[in-house]
Amino acid sequence: MGGDVNSKNWDSMANLSPDGKTLIFVGYKDRKTSEEADYKTDIFITHLENGRWTTPKPISSVINTPESEVWPYLTSDGRTLYFSTNGLPGLGGYDLFVTRRIGDGWDNWTTPVNLGKSINTVLDDRDLTVPASGTVAYFNRETTGEGDGFGGQDIFRMILPPEMRPDPVVTIYGNITNQDDSLIAATLFWSDFDTGEQLGYSTSNAQTGDYLITLPFGRRYLITANQRGYLFQSEMLDLKTIVEDSTAFSEKLGSELFRMKNALARIQDSKDEYDILLASGSSDLENQFDELSDLNKQMSKAQADLNDAVRRARISWLEDNSGYQEVRKDISLTEANEGARIVLENIYFDTGSANLTDESQQELDRLYDIMSKSTLVIEIGGYTDNVGSDESNMELSQARAESVVNYVVEKGIAGNRISAQGYGENDPRATNETAEGRQENRRVEVKVLSSGNQEGTGGLLAEQAQEEATSENLYELYRQAALAGGIPKGAVCYETANNNIITTAVSRDDNRRERRNIVTSSSSSSAADNAFTGSSIGFITHSGKGAHGYPEVSGAGVAFFNGDENGERNFWGYFLGGAIGGGIEWNKYKDLSELTSLPLSFDYGLSAYLVFNKEENTIDTGGGNTATQTIYRSGIGVPLMARVRYNLVVSDIKISPYASYNYNLFSLLDIEPNTETDGNGNITTGMAEAQNWLELGARARFKFITGGLSLQNSDAGTGIMLRAGLAF
Repeated sequence: MGGDVNSKNWDSMANLSPDGKTLIFVGYKDRKTSEEADYKTDIFITHLENGRWTTPKPISSVINTPESEVWPYLTSDGRTLYFSTNGLPGLGGYDLFVTRRIGDGWDNWTTPVNLGKSINTVLDDRDLTVPASGTVAYFNRETTGEGDGFGGQDIFRMILPPEMRPDPVVTIYGNITNQDDSLIAATLFWSDFDTGEQLGYSTSNAQTGDYLITLPFGRRYLITANQRGYLFQSEMLDLKTIVEDSTAFSEKLGSELFRMKNALARIQDSKDEYDILLASGSSDLENQFDELSDLNKQMSKAQADLNDAVRRARISWLEDNSGYQEVRKDISLTEANEGARIVLENIYFDTGSANLTDESQQELDRLYDIMSKSTLVIEIGGYTDNVGSDESNMELSQARAESVVNYVVEKGIAGNRISAQGYGENDPRATNETAEGRQENRRVEVKVLSSGNQEGTGGLLAEQAQEEATSENLYELYRQAALAGGIPKGAVCYETANNNIITTAVSRDDNRRERRNIVTSSSSSSAADNAFTGSSIGFITHSGKGAHGYPEVSGAGVAFFNGDENGERNFWGYFLGGAIGGGIEWNKYKDLSELTSLPLSFDYGLSAYLVFNKEENTIDTGGGNTATQTIYRSGIGVPLMARVRYNLVVSDIKISPYASYNYNLFSLLDIEPNTETDGNGNITTGMAEAQNWLELGARARFKFITGGLSLQNSDAGTGIMLRAGLAF
């Protein structure tokens, strides 16, 4: 999870929210060492925002105590949290508790409630897990082995009391295909149908087209499937009310009916044999008693089977009597090619009017979103049923189509890209003989007149654009967040993508179009994903004077770079031209993206340079005579460096323009031999201070190739530095 979440101390027992954007975990109090925290733990929470995890904080003073809290588990409703603690009143050891989120935030929680003596014991009860149905729980309990289990840590299963259960949820699943029934990957968004609040998003599997999302009851949802190059598809799902299944128990009882019938038949057979035996009047009492004993055993066994069947049916009903449902919804997307048509499913008008209702806004905003990210030219078609005259139906359908067009144009789409056409009761989709058929015929359609440049069609919402490159799988999203926070260079996911996930490819006929990479300026401009990081060896050339603040260091050289998650450590050396030398540079890295909302970073550190330079000067020795003197200069500098860079990714090329300033804390230019003759024949001692310098440039990295260009300026002169090499 990276350095934003993990500390150098113990962090464990992580649990992810259903939308994948909130992480709850356990760490020592105040993120201290075990000894400093007296081995006591708290529950912490962090959120994934703008591609990075926020600084973890204690989840709530209502939940955390002066003692220890462990094993948090957030259920599928995203609101109910189970955990264990020895810091709240209980039966002994660690007890299991439940608390619920108050409101839509994560700061307020209800007072934790002990799950009770039917679940908790005087020993440790921990690590509770609840499946989506919300009725059954699995947990770990410490046992003595004396009638309470096998000893040590045992796994138990129980039916949760109704008051201890999470809110009921519905699991929506299915697959996503195109108009040719080819499986594709797409992004699904779900929002509150009534308020428009965006609640989450997920992606279907790129190989199978399958998707699965879990939604709590209590809202009406708008579920929208989106993919680049396709027209979106949306559907409203009403989960505001829980439908009680009054026949649930009888259905569960029916599943055991066969066992019950057999048991009852055996009881009746035994009773008949018993009556026959009593009426026989046999004098063989010994045999009669033996037969009666056998019959009693048969009846007892049959009665036990009957009771067991009823008990099993009751338990099965209790487990499932939660309102939990699974609903299959297969989705078909239509490519945004000329002639393509889709129905805007969630457009509503006042009865007999062209006035759009507020419930239509989300669907219309999604249409605007597609239009703003493409160059599509479309027609909005209005249709009615056959109730009323042909003329009135044609007028109403035209007016409703124009209402949709006006909404989109008012939001900023050019009027020449969208037109309205009323079709009245023509082209019905279903029979007009039924109410259901007439409802289906009353519709608004989108027809593509010109597909144009589809780049961006059906793309993600603007606020999620920065995640587009990784939206096919959460693994990559988490990997980038971990890199942004800083992870050890040897970690498995440092430079390893998830090979089990295939990048989305849209197929039509037998042709495949790979999703294009776009220019991104991700706010997660970490040291791990820019042009400065990694190790490399390269060629450097200086032209002009003033490089590194020295007057005579023009030439060429070789450079060795070694970067890590903290920034950059470099070693380099010149070996050609006017100077020979080397140096070492030590930098620290600070991410500024959260502060500035731009992909900026800041480097600072120290350098040490040692330069040897040979010069031959012609001097006047007097009397009209001159002489050639060889001068050896040696310079040493320890400058303080500050560099601001802007980190970009263009396709697969990482580019970092930067500006840096180097201030010499300690530097001198020493001339050897110690004396030289000036123009009047006087002997002077030569010593001069090297200059500070400003550097403007850019670095780039593409796979194993790295390079850079910069301009260095100081009082000693101006020089250009060019570098190129191999990265590894």
